This record gives sequence, C-alpha cells and structure tokens, in this order.
Amino acid sequence: MPQAESQTATSQQCWECRRRRLVCDATHPVCTKCRVARIVCPGYADKKPLKWLAPGQVTSRSRGRNRKPTSPVGGGPGVAEHPGLLLPPPTLQKLELRDDTCDIVEALAYYNTRLYPDAISHQLAPNPFIIPIPSLHLIPASIVHALVSVAISHRLFQIPRGASQSKALSGARSRLYHHRGIAIRLLNELVGSEQTRSGDVTIASVYALLVSVLQQSTEPPCWRPHAEFIVTLVGLRAPLPSFVRSSPHMQVTILAFLTIGILANTTSPPLRQFPPCLDPETTGLVAELYGQSYYPSFPCPKPLFLHIITINNLRSQVAACRPHLVPNMATDVTRTLAQIEAFSPEDWASSQPSLREDWALIGHVFRSAVALYCIKSLHGAVVFLQSSGIKATKTEHAKTLLALLKEAQARPHVRRCMAWPLVVAGVDATGASVDARAYVADELSEMSRDQGTGNLLVARDVLRRFWASRALEWDDCFREPYALVV
Repeated sequence: MPQAESQTATSQQCWECRRRRLVCDATHPVCTKCRVARIVCPGYADKKPLKWLAPGQVTSRSRGRNRKPTSPVGGGPGVAEHPGLLLPPPTLQKLELRDDTCDIVEALAYYNTRLYPDAISHQLAPNPFIIPIPSLHLIPASIVHALVSVAISHRLFQIPRGASQSKALSGARSRLYHHRGIAIRLLNELVGSEQTRSGDVTIASVYALLVSVLQQSTEPPCWRPHAEFIVTLVGLRAPLPSFVRSSPHMQVTILAFLTIGILANTTSPPLRQFPPCLDPETTGLVAELYGQSYYPSFPCPKPLFLHIITINNLRSQVAACRPHLVPNMATDVTRTLAQIEAFSPEDWASSQPSLREDWALIGHVFRSAVALYCIKSLHGAVVFLQSSGIKATKTEHAKTLLALLKEAQARPHVRRCMAWPLVVAGVDATGASVDARAYVADELSEMSRDQGTGNLLVARDVLRRFWASRALEWDDCFREPYALVV
C-alpha cells in the first residue's frame, strides 16, 4: 500500500484504539469502543495528544531543539485568548479531564483579562484596592476557591440569553459548586482549629463566601447566618469597633461587610434587621471610615448614607414600640427629611477630582432615593408623613428619581452604581405606570448580566411579586431579610 494511503487509514483510528491495537469504528466525536469501555477517547487529531504524567516521570526525550511549543490542552488557544474562558470546550465530554488547577489558572486569567480591566474602565475615581492579581499562591486556599466560584458565576451570568451551550453551562455550574464546596470544607477546618478560629484568614474567608452566595443566587439566598458568623468570629477577639481600629488591614473587608448589612436593613422587615448595623458605636465606626479608607462600590454621598442608617434605626424603633422614643419620632423624622432635602449634590460633586457631572448626577439620584426611602418606609408610622405637603414631596422625588435613573443609564460610569436607587424606585412604582415598572425590571435584568451577579435578579423578582400583590407599603414588599446590593 502506498505511504499516503497508509497514513489515511491510520488517521481513521482514534489514538486510544491505536495504542490498544484495536479496530476503531471512527465514530465522532468519540469512538464506540472507548465509550463502551468508559475510557476518555483522545480523538483523531493529527498529533498524538499529550498525556499527564506523575512528577519526574518521562516517556521519551526529544532530540530536536527547534520544535514549536505545544499547548498543555492539546494545541488549542492559550487561557488568556480563549473566547470561552471558564467554560469547557464544546468537544469536552467528561469533566474528569480537568482538575482544580485548571480552574484556578483560568479564574486568575479571567480576573486579570476581564474583571480587572472592566472595573478600571468604570471606576469614578482611582481605587487603590482594584489591582491585578499577579499570583494566587499568596492567597489562602479557602479564599482562592471562593474566588474561583465567583469568577465562574460571573462568566455564566454574562452569557447572552438563549445561548445554546447547555452542556458547557452544566459543566461550568458543576465546577462552580465544586469550588464553593472546597471553600466551605477548608473554612470548616479553619473554624475547627482553636489556633485559626478567629484569625484574619478565617474572617476574610467567611466574607468571601458571603459575597459568593449573594452573587451566585437567583433565589433569595440564606445570607444572614454567614453575616452573623462574621460578627461571632470578630467577637472572639474584641468588640467590632475595637477590632477594626486595632486591625487596619481588615478595615476594607469590615467596612464592605457593614455596608452590605446597612443596605440589607433597608430591604428587610423592621424587626428582622441586622443588629450590629443598628448599634450606635458601629454607626460611629462607619461614619469614621466610610469614603475615607477606600472608594466604595456603593458611592452614596456620606451624609446621605448616614441618613440611611438613621432611617433604619427609626424603622426599628417604631416596630419595637419603644414608648420613650415614639414621642420624639415625628421630630426626628422631620429633622432627617429636612437634612436630606438640604443636601447639595453640586457642592458635594465640586470636591471630587474628576467627572464632576457624573458625581453631581449620583448626588441627585441618591438625594431623591433616600428621601423616598424615608417617606415610604415610615409612612404608616408617622402621621406627619401622611400630610398633603409630604405627599407632594414624595411625588416630586419619585418623578425626579425615575428621570435621573434613565439619564444615568446612558453613562457607563454611573449606571453601575444605581442598583439600590432602582430598588427604591421599584417599590414606589407599585402605584405608577406599567411602563415605569417595566423599566425598573428590565434595567435590573440588564445590570445583572452586565455586572455578572444574580442578586439583582432576586431584586427584580421581589419587586414583581410586590407589584402583583397590589400592596403599597414598604414593609409589604420585604417580608424576608433581603441583601439586594453587593
């Protein structure tokens, strides 16, 4: 037989059948003999596929020095160039072909080539805490695996709707839960040891797990146990404010954690709020750190953010029926609302180093959103908020907020900061037009895909159920403790 014919015939045999000296039926993408034998079919490529060997083991040594390097995944594109990064290739038949190292390397590349550049391009001010990750070997394994699950989840949420990659998506989801499970197991080991139980690594690992749970869930997640566990671990060392002041390196983590808790209290029943975020000393700590130790991903002006904390406290006091506080309630609410109204977005924006028009827009959005939150959430408890003058103020802020949100939609730097104001507008939209409700729902859906998080889909679904119930009060919307902004 001529040599060319021999090569053609040989190429019809998969590499495994050739190795085992069997007659291959050349079924694509995997041959029948390999499938029946439950062997991963290496396929029919022109070059023999690489085989993973134990460390130090070799099968042959190449004599040539000028051969082109071969990719460890069989000659395919590099990790950073792969368009389906963090998703299995379409021909991948078995998840067992991958190991955890592959996922970790791809997650690192995904962060450095996708998430980091995206965060840099959308930041409103320089943030020293948004940096590329040169290596993961210095990051504790419990945090690494949580971050891998976050990276995979982010990639999944960004896939366009209707994408026909069901097998790839199923494999990616399996790896997501696999790495989250490893993170939980490693965290259990840290907690189980007296030497590491209340250490910084353990506290940071629980926070990473909390963020991953909120980011990955499309159903209301069980987030409170994680948050309460962080407080418990910190308490083993010192009261939370003392711990933060004595551990400056943990300030960013704790402030981000408390920000989540404060915003969660706005979307939780007044009697089921997160207690540490109602404590006056903790409030003082937030006032001290907010906007100073780092540029927050929730860029609410500091005066308005502190008013959110005040409103949370007022809601809790009213619901608890504390007699000695109720007589001053109208005075406190009147003063808070007047201070919100007096806030000047332009003056606040003038102190920013750049993008002052964007900052001014953010200031106006949050001014209307916080005023609406104050009026809507306390409406049923304070008679003064039911007057015709306050109703007119609420109507004006609702109209302004919706218009400003649509303006923010056209500004990429601003749009990503609008999740909480959108939720506020959504609660008020129960008495507004169908178009207003549709806009809020659609925008939350788009922001979910853009930011790679399922949390905003939870917010959308909570609002839809509220609209369908035809209820009007703030507390009717949030029957469970929701943390809708990360």
